[in-house]
Amino acid sequence: MLKVNDLKVVYNGNIKALKGVNLEVNKGEIVVLIGANGAGKTTLLRALTGLTKAESESSAILDLSELTDKRTLNRLAGPKLTDKLLKTYGESDIVFDKIRSEENIETEVFGKTTFINRKRINGLRKKYNEYIKTDLLKLPAYRAVDYGVAHVPEGRQIFVGMTVQENLEMGAYKRHNIIKIKKDLEEIYKLFPRLEERKKQKAGTLSGGEQQMLAMARAMISKPKILLLDEPSMGLSPIFVSEIFSIIKALNKNGTTILLVEQNAKAALSIADRGYVIETGNIVLEGTGKELLENDKVKDAYLGA
Repeated sequence: MLKVNDLKVVYNGNIKALKGVNLEVNKGEIVVLIGANGAGKTTLLRALTGLTKAESESSAILDLSELTDKRTLNRLAGPKLTDKLLKTYGESDIVFDKIRSEENIETEVFGKTTFINRKRINGLRKKYNEYIKTDLLKLPAYRAVDYGVAHVPEGRQIFVGMTVQENLEMGAYKRHNIIKIKKDLEEIYKLFPRLEERKKQKAGTLSGGEQQMLAMARAMISKPKILLLDEPSMGLSPIFVSEIFSIIKALNKNGTTILLVEQNAKAALSIADRGYVIETGNIVLEGTGKELLENDKVKDAYLGA
């Protein structure tokens, strides 16, 4: 789903924060990045969402070609054309097969072949080809959400003067279907019941753990394909840490791919499909979560064993 190639970030012309990082995140995985303070973890996530500029030879290819859900179709085709395509072919995966093909489908979809109808189908195919495989490093930060990428930054960065509900509504600012947003808010509140109890409360009055939940929920309401989490357990009590990691597992079980940056290596690796260890801007180890938990170097450096 995401393949990072030779990612380099240089600060102030000579400080090499990332020295050529390569990593992959496959669809449906939880991938964990662990490392000490200053190793480059936060810089990596910021580069992926355009908040920090990477060197020109770097790339981070997001491949969405496996996605055939209705929401992705709607993002590409718009509601009216999506409805026509689904009415014609029934299932969204069949629609995507038709889009990827070179078949003349405008007559099937619109009832007749015209210049305008052909242009609409060709435009959809062009947009699909541009959308399904893109280099995140070439996008401005505000476009990342258009490609299904949501970033929960270190320090939460919620809107403290707004209510919980208003923060969540800000997370849905790129969406337009009020009915679906309302339904998704209900689902968010089921996953984060504490937030529902406090939905009219100013976000700045929440506890640290509740603010972290709000930051994650705000990202999820955008309906991301991949969620980037930066130190979600930082500064939280053990009870909240356990709750946050349970929520991360639940989000992943519901279909969200996750790239997780964490200093709590034991908790992170225990839920990870795969993981990477970064030191001074370089990946020095990689493996499954279980392999890294059992690695002697990881134990000595990060697990206190």
